[in-house]
Amino acid sequence: MILNNIQAAVFDMDGLLLDTERICCEILTQVFKEYDQELSLDEYRSLIGLNSREVRLRIAQKLGPTHDLEPFVKLWKSRYFVQTVEKAAPVKQGVVALLEYLKQEEIPMVVATSTDHATAEKKLAKAGLIKYFSILVGGDQIEHSKPAPDIYLSAAQKLGVDSLNCLAFEDSRYGVEAALNAGMQTIHIPDMLELPQGLLERCAGVYRDCGDFLNIFDKVNT
Repeated sequence: MILNNIQAAVFDMDGLLLDTERICCEILTQVFKEYDQELSLDEYRSLIGLNSREVRLRIAQKLGPTHDLEPFVKLWKSRYFVQTVEKAAPVKQGVVALLEYLKQEEIPMVVATSTDHATAEKKLAKAGLIKYFSILVGGDQIEHSKPAPDIYLSAAQKLGVDSLNCLAFEDSRYGVEAALNAGMQTIHIPDMLELPQGLLERCAGVYRDCGDFLNIFDKVNT
């Protein structure tokens, strides 16, 4: 692993910091069943990393013109809110240890998530992670969704750090592409998606979880 002049760390949230993608998949699949439709795992995976606007468009396309989108989204979101905001979403393996390490090293940390800012803030607060992040950029605050680089460029700009000197942590294909498109040194930590080999080769490293990355990073830097 070769990293150059890291001045900030930028984290995705769902599937990276919080183990929420499987929860979301289960709930969305169930709601589609209640509408007499099947949502395949591949169809769900195609939504991972997109912002709310893009997800709504794809759901509307799948539902078709015979169903009203708003009641569907309201039902899905209300159930998901209970499991990930009213209740604390599970924090993924090694996350707290990595955040504590970066805090000790005085490396600024930012969240760049496709989730809307207000919802992301609530999820991170409930999970006890909001204290680690000086800035949170939500998907509703940028024009173009991942894989466009907008959200990562915005995070770097808000920090006042060149994106080339940022270390991004991502689990999804769209997220990895967005971070790379922004010029960031990118760590891939898989969740529900496998990335194409060509994309993996562009990453600075691929690790089982945040703790796995920290163990190797700490050894390299000591």
